[in-house]
Amino acid sequence: MARAESGQRDTLYDIRVLIEVADALDIPRTTLIPIIMGGGPHGTDRQQEEEFDMSINRRELGGTLLGLAAAAGLGSIQVPVKADAAHIRYFSASIERLYAQDLNVGSGSVARDGLRLYFWARRMLNEANYTEAIGRQLMSVAGEIAVCVGWLCYDADDRDSARNLYSEAHLLANQAGNNQLAIKAMEKIALQLIEESREQQRPGYARQAVAVSKRAAELARFEPHPQMHALLASREAMAQSMIGDNAAFERAVARAWREIENGANEEIPGWLKFVNDSEVAYHEACGRWNLGERARSINQFQEMTLRPDLSPRNEASQRAVLATALAANGDLAGAFDEGAAVLPALSVGKIRSARTLSRLRTVRQLAAHHPAGGQFREQYDQLLNEDRTI
Repeated sequence: MARAESGQRDTLYDIRVLIEVADALDIPRTTLIPIIMGGGPHGTDRQQEEEFDMSINRRELGGTLLGLAAAAGLGSIQVPVKADAAHIRYFSASIERLYAQDLNVGSGSVARDGLRLYFWARRMLNEANYTEAIGRQLMSVAGEIAVCVGWLCYDADDRDSARNLYSEAHLLANQAGNNQLAIKAMEKIALQLIEESREQQRPGYARQAVAVSKRAAELARFEPHPQMHALLASREAMAQSMIGDNAAFERAVARAWREIENGANEEIPGWLKFVNDSEVAYHEACGRWNLGERARSINQFQEMTLRPDLSPRNEASQRAVLATALAANGDLAGAFDEGAAVLPALSVGKIRSARTLSRLRTVRQLAAHHPAGGQFREQYDQLLNEDRTI
């Protein structure tokens, strides 16, 4: 096996040996399909992918990080004796794939893969031999995975695991001296603080989010991607709206739109591909809602759902927010209709985003006491039951 791994034996061209080597290195067998079949990622068997997606139970994505590790079957991970540049390249390519899959199908279908990748990288960092240069790269790529998988946990409605992963990413960024990684971690920390401020009615969290966003923006002042600056400005705008600072909100939103316009023709890294006109529009609509401009906010939400640049997962998530806003504004019939339009996308085998389903919980509660909510109520309960019996 060792000689096959090092290229000293031609038996690596034997498919059986190739699979054995992949298993020894804990490389998912699905990544070998393009090699064996000679095709790209679109050459995979969609039925196999759907069966794998359906085998993942969103209930396994709750609880602590250790619980997630156990659910992902991480005890079988094998760590190579030496880490090298090939491992870094594999980790980087895998991160890009996770981000792309998340935008299309949500976190539920890829979180387990992400967790395996993260714990493999962390064990390599702790247990493998490597040069000083590879060590710094391994710290950075492990932190990049932590940010990515933290987001997957966040979208799976597991805030505790997300928080732990973001903290680990920030620690690794400091150890590696990687400012861009620190920016990514802080941006996600700010988002979680904003959500927790909203859910728990604690303005202190929003104030912390403002501080974190501003600190991230300071670190990012020499970063070349306008989308990064737009994202940080959008996070700050949302946080400012939650503490009622209208002027600061308007300044941050204007800055976000300006950066998006500057980056219209820029090549976007994978982790920033979701940052577009719709992302800024979403933050602006949420901020205006927080500042009491409800009618304008709802109009913006409605216009946003028609934008062509929304990814499938983000479209479902933002339409769920619109349904909640309509309900809070007294338009229950509109809320039920909008909610019912979201649910088919969340059916088993399609988008897997527990966060999106959770956003509709308030609409479901209202539907229990309103005759117009019957169709939405039935669809929501059916989806919830399917989710529990996967």
